[in-house]
Amino acid sequence: MRKVYKKAEPLRYHTAAKKFEGVFGSGNVIPLCYEDCKNHPKGIIGHFFSRIFSVVPDWITTPEVVNVSPTPLELKFQLMANVYSPKSKFSDLLVRNSAIAGRGGVHKKHSLIPADLVQEVMDFFSDENRKMKKDFGISFPEIEVDEYVDIRNMEVNVDDLMSVFIGLLVALDKKIPAKKI
Repeated sequence: MRKVYKKAEPLRYHTAAKKFEGVFGSGNVIPLCYEDCKNHPKGIIGHFFSRIFSVVPDWITTPEVVNVSPTPLELKFQLMANVYSPKSKFSDLLVRNSAIAGRGGVHKKHSLIPADLVQEVMDFFSDENRKMKKDFGISFPEIEVDEYVDIRNMEVNVDDLMSVFIGLLVALDKKIPAKKI
């Protein structure tokens, strides 16, 4: 990450918002902060409707689970699997199985980025974030660095690994058509 974050144009929120204003006109872009959106009683869609239309229709339902965070073990598994170029369904299965098994959770607290790098990234984007506040009234919450987990050097519990692997095998099994015997 240390090598690429400075080139991550989508993380330059102010620059991106200004480009959208160049297309849609000044005042016609309403950037929103994810942390504000996720806390709306009807989720991100509810927040969107309340900001754009000032009302949330009754047919908007609260999502059961949004942004489930896999465990560090599942992330390590996923990163190792990336060598084989899996389809996006693979990561979807890992996340879904994590929720089903009760391993992962919504906004689970762990960080795969060391605190010094988090601070370095925040410092790098601080001017963009300051401009977002000035031009769009968007304030980003203070970043709380959670416990750092070094997935490259973490020890793996065999039972946990088997649980992840079995979940993937069962998902595969459900995709294979049953043959009549």
